[in-house]
Amino acid sequence: MRQAIKKTFSHRICRTLVRPVLEESRLAAVNNLPYTELRSEFREGLESLMDTVMDLASDPKRIQGHVMTGSVLAALAQAFIHVINSGHTPEIRSTWHGVVQSECQRAQNLALSTYHSVFLRLSRGDKRSSHQSSAGENSSTRLLSNPSKALHAKANVNETAADHSHLEDDVLLWPEEIGKSGGEREGGESERMAESSVLLDFASIEDLDTSHAKALEEARRVFDNNSVGDEDDKKPFWNHVISSVEMPYKLLRSTWVARADERVTALLTEGSHLLAGVSLDLESDSNRLLSFLYRFHSTPGGPSKHSRFSNWISTTLVPALFSLAMRERSLVTAAAATTAAAKLELEEANNRWRLELATNAEEAAKQLKETERKLASEFDETIAKVEIQLSEKTSQLISSEEKLRNLEDALRKERADRNIAESNAAREASAVVKIQNDSNSKDAQLKKLESQVNDLTIEIAKLRDLHARHSFEKQEAASALSAAAVEVTRLSEEIVAERRDRAVRRQQNDDLIRQLENARKEVEALKGRAKAAEERVLEIQLELEETHRRGLKRGRESDDERQERRSKRAEARDSPVTGPLDLKEDPTPSSPTTNHQPPRMANDPQTTRQDPGQTFELPSDIGSMTTQQLKLWLTEHGMELTVFELNKNRRVTKQDFLDQVLKACGK
Repeated sequence: MRQAIKKTFSHRICRTLVRPVLEESRLAAVNNLPYTELRSEFREGLESLMDTVMDLASDPKRIQGHVMTGSVLAALAQAFIHVINSGHTPEIRSTWHGVVQSECQRAQNLALSTYHSVFLRLSRGDKRSSHQSSAGENSSTRLLSNPSKALHAKANVNETAADHSHLEDDVLLWPEEIGKSGGEREGGESERMAESSVLLDFASIEDLDTSHAKALEEARRVFDNNSVGDEDDKKPFWNHVISSVEMPYKLLRSTWVARADERVTALLTEGSHLLAGVSLDLESDSNRLLSFLYRFHSTPGGPSKHSRFSNWISTTLVPALFSLAMRERSLVTAAAATTAAAKLELEEANNRWRLELATNAEEAAKQLKETERKLASEFDETIAKVEIQLSEKTSQLISSEEKLRNLEDALRKERADRNIAESNAAREASAVVKIQNDSNSKDAQLKKLESQVNDLTIEIAKLRDLHARHSFEKQEAASALSAAAVEVTRLSEEIVAERRDRAVRRQQNDDLIRQLENARKEVEALKGRAKAAEERVLEIQLELEETHRRGLKRGRESDDERQERRSKRAEARDSPVTGPLDLKEDPTPSSPTTNHQPPRMANDPQTTRQDPGQTFELPSDIGSMTTQQLKLWLTEHGMELTVFELNKNRRVTKQDFLDQVLKACGK
């Protein structure tokens, strides 16, 4: 044993180190103690040993042409110590083989960990280079620069192997967990969110393939930096890395494609529902349709996305647009018929109303004239009768007053005569009896006259009452005349109100006529919109045909490119590995920005346009071509924007499209 050690280690330097700590309990946990708590004698000896090692590090050791790094040297030393302590004879070849196996195993674990972390980082949208990872760099210089870290080298190596011992299982289990439903997983909602983030953050299947290639390339770089030995020693470990990530990747890829197909199916179903619920509001329907198309093209999809979209266009979109145009045309026709019928009915009602109004006005005028005539006649007759009665009563009153005045004169005369007789009574004593008799007779006559005066007074009172009644009747006649005047005024006001109502009805008729005119203009506008909608449907059909043709062309090109990439990968896997694998990304076919671009609409600014100065051959039958054929010719020759700009002008004619064709042909 001693001779074998001397033969193996011909050039050797020996140092004796004291115990790091004195207590047995602390010595058992020396790996966890701070460097400053170790014995000063141990630290001085260790620092002297480190200085010697650093002096020898200027000329690195080589085994079979491989320069030993710090970690390899530490692993080799640990292997020799294990062999010597176990009582076996140390041999460089067998010990080096064990170190190679251990380092390749560690490099394998680091490569799997790197693939796992890089792939997840790329799936979450972080496109930074993973070369910043320092897992595989040579750490021997850093470890040896600090004696405490050198003391813990063995523990760190063991911890590193323990930390990465589960990575292989993690990489295998991670995609399998993705395929499970939310109820079968133990992680709950957070794991389901992580699943969605992994599956949905790829814009296309090319991004998924690119992320896999980049992660595999980074894993290869880490494996090459950390593995030692010949390629024959490294190849089994690298093949194990490939087999460990290939099956989970295929499962993840198939899951992504299946979910992308589900998203495409859901979007196409949503588009069908959108088309089923369209109205006649062209602006809002167009905005919703364009929004749906934008969301469809921006949503990640599988390889069959564009072919399914083309099939949906031909089987759903075009029939729906055609049905919408036919429905709008039928509505315009029905609106025109309804408007014409309403206009005819309104004209008939207006004529009937005018006839009834004229008839009612004539009858009212006749009734008013007849009423005025009757009232005037009755008033004149009443006034005449009252005046006659008044004149008769007045004449009777005058005659009665004349009689009364005569009687009063006679009475005064009789009284004067009696006074004279009384004054002569003394002189005429002899004639007393006669005078008394005459006086009695006179008294009798006087009483008779007094009774006549009373009768005349009563008659005068009666005449006055009659005069008062005649005055009251005259006032009543005047009141009746006033009432008749009021009635005449009321009838005049009714006539004025009737004339005012007639003017209002005439204004309403004018308003109805204006409304009919506006309705006619709206019908004309609807006809114009229907015509524009038909032209727009034709344009969309042309644009969809062009989009379908380009989508098929791009699909065939992308299929050819994918087939070429698969063949290259198959050749690379089948070829023997003689050196470090160069798995750099092919910049042209795998770029997600050069393949499977969503088809552009015809009015997309990036659509193919006619190059300046480019001319085409003049069609032989240009004189007999229709407007639609001229539009199709311009669209096929890359002038979709010209057709779109001309269609926006409602006054565009066939000559305008013909001029554009002649201009494109250089005529």
